[in-house]
Amino acid sequence: MASQDLASGQSWHDNVAGWIKAKEEATADTQRFTRTLKRQRSDDDVSSALVSVLNRVNIEAEGDVKVKLEEEDSKVPCDSLDYSKLVYPKTLIRRKNRAGPFAEQFMTPALFASILDRHNRRYKFTINQYHCAWEYAVEKEWPRGKLDMKNFNDSYSTWDEVSRQDQLDKEKLMIMTSIQDKDILTFDDRLKRSQNNFEKKYKRFVERGDMQQAAILSNRLANKFRRLGRELDSEIVARPASKRVKLDH
Repeated sequence: MASQDLASGQSWHDNVAGWIKAKEEATADTQRFTRTLKRQRSDDDVSSALVSVLNRVNIEAEGDVKVKLEEEDSKVPCDSLDYSKLVYPKTLIRRKNRAGPFAEQFMTPALFASILDRHNRRYKFTINQYHCAWEYAVEKEWPRGKLDMKNFNDSYSTWDEVSRQDQLDKEKLMIMTSIQDKDILTFDDRLKRSQNNFEKKYKRFVERGDMQQAAILSNRLANKFRRLGRELDSEIVARPASKRVKLDH
């Protein structure tokens, strides 16, 4: 009995020691990533550094400890694109609210995804690729000179230079990962939503008896899909996209 208790106690201590070791390794990954933010400027290192910070510690029922990527994280297809060759917005600073955190100065991730599609039509991005492209853009084009630093400087005016730089790196990391919490649609999903909006407006014109405006809207929808090289399946488009409605003067 004593030997069994001793073995059980030893097993418990081994499990605790394993958990502590895994926790320390995960913490070390996070610390390494924070340090990397200060020195990394290489295009190829951005995605791998971001993935490493997403590591989670999983303790299974029998006490085994494993450090692994969560299922959703493992699906990030960052390696399938050369993000340095994409065309990005000229500036990520678009919003007028300069009093709040830095994230309030950046364009919304949804707008970023839309612009990325418009400038890179040869690609059909997945949601995770939008995430990676946003993270790359913030890391590569971190426009410190274009940011309004007044609020930040006032808030941390009593901090030493090293601490202020660490806080600035944290702000940057929060912006890089903020897109993961947003509801981003793929290009096809946005196109479908646009079609639905066209069709709703079309039906309202028909209900009011304004067939001229309904026809104009129908042509606009058809022309939009034609420019994008997409097939349109809609009951409101009954004429070739090249024909235009002749307006009454």
